[in-house]
Amino acid sequence: MPGVCYYYQHPEYANYYYFVIISSCYMKAIIFDMDGVLVESMPYHYQAMKTAIKEVANIDLDKRTFYWLEGMPVAEMALEILKIKGYADVKNITNKDIQASENIAKRKKELFNVI
Repeated sequence: MPGVCYYYQHPEYANYYYFVIISSCYMKAIIFDMDGVLVESMPYHYQAMKTAIKEVANIDLDKRTFYWLEGMPVAEMALEILKIKGYADVKNITNKDIQASENIAKRKKELFNVI
């Protein structure tokens, strides 16, 4: 019986991918992909974040800033970008700033899943 291959993106961690290969009703192998090993997805993450920040806060995000903050959780990264770009006061983060960063993170995830 020929094998079946499934490719998944982890539901909570957008940078984690894995393949599951099933042959004759039992698992033969699992391959985990940390971003950049098998699939280079950072350009897509950048594009999704750039679009999300533009839509939510009308901020133009440059690649240098995005890659400088690479590895941070998305909502934290969004809040840092808001501070760097002057949208949020560095010394006085408000609930509005936190809500904006969470909205950016949510929108970025939606956009990335479509890419």
